[in-house]
Amino acid sequence: MGAFDTGIDLVGLTNEGDYWAIQCKCYDENTVIDKKAVNTFISTSGRSFKDVDSLKTVSFSQRLWVSTTNKWTNNATESLRNQNPPIIRLNIHDLVNAPVDWEKLENNITGELARNKKYPIKEHQKIALEQTHKYFKEKAINPTHRKANETQTTENALPTANLAKCGLTASFETVLYYL
Repeated sequence: MGAFDTGIDLVGLTNEGDYWAIQCKCYDENTVIDKKAVNTFISTSGRSFKDVDSLKTVSFSQRLWVSTTNKWTNNATESLRNQNPPIIRLNIHDLVNAPVDWEKLENNITGELARNKKYPIKEHQKIALEQTHKYFKEKAINPTHRKANETQTTENALPTANLAKCGLTASFETVLYYL
């Protein structure tokens, strides 16, 4: 892409041959990202460019914005919507909660070896998942067929007692119902 700042910090090439445009911003956590901050990235990453090896004209298949602040203006957020190629946002919360051992990455240990240990599903979680799956398989009601004033009966309710053991609440039932 060139030796000068073009509005893209990194260009990633996937194993499938897709190019990703990546923008990284290390801001103070109280900094607010505004539309002006994203305009150059949107503009530059939306353009075609020449593949260095094949000299074919290619475009980015995905765009990624990584920032250390979670604060965005409405205009900045809105400018990211309905973009083609789409823009994925990762913020400090996503990075902190990523299933990655950051110390291993700093020591050049990558891939599966750098992931946090996976724990097996607990018995109460397994039961909750099985009962939820069974509910949707056998008794799910299509919301479009429900009458305006009709409510869900206890007979059709999800097994929320086991869901509660997983830290899920009755509101989860509502979310699942409308999926």
